[in-house]
Amino acid sequence: MKTIPIFFSFDDNYVKPAAVAFWSLLDKADKNVSYDMYVLHHDISKENQAFLSSIVEKAGNARLIFKDTGGFFLNEWREGNYEGHQTRTQFTSDTLVRCFAATMFPYLDKVIYSDVDVVFADDISELWNIDVSESRTACPKIYQSKCRKSICQA
Repeated sequence: MKTIPIFFSFDDNYVKPAAVAFWSLLDKADKNVSYDMYVLHHDISKENQAFLSSIVEKAGNARLIFKDTGGFFLNEWREGNYEGHQTRTQFTSDTLVRCFAATMFPYLDKVIYSDVDVVFADDISELWNIDVSESRTACPKIYQSKCRKSICQA
């Protein structure tokens, strides 16, 4: 069975949106594909980790892996005085940690990253099958009015 690694980074304030995102992702997921769902964080409570894990376990073809980043980038965030410019629920040091996923997981050649304030309307394994070997990053373009998908590469 093919396994697709999917990364998320958020804090304890986004557990409810994450629950919706995880449920919708797995509800639409191809049952012949396995999903390793990595959560990069520094403050998600054990109680909320258990809550999110219970949602993912019900799918049967996914596992949820919490990676405590130990506040990676948090000191730089504070020293740069960014905390005073945005509310904690809008933009945090956890938002930036996704940029370092390749450093944290060098054994993965390719990953999908998603925010958690989304609802998945379709199976994301189609994105995995797009050849992005000529690009360091790629992102889907979704035209909501036409429900058409394409890919942009950088």
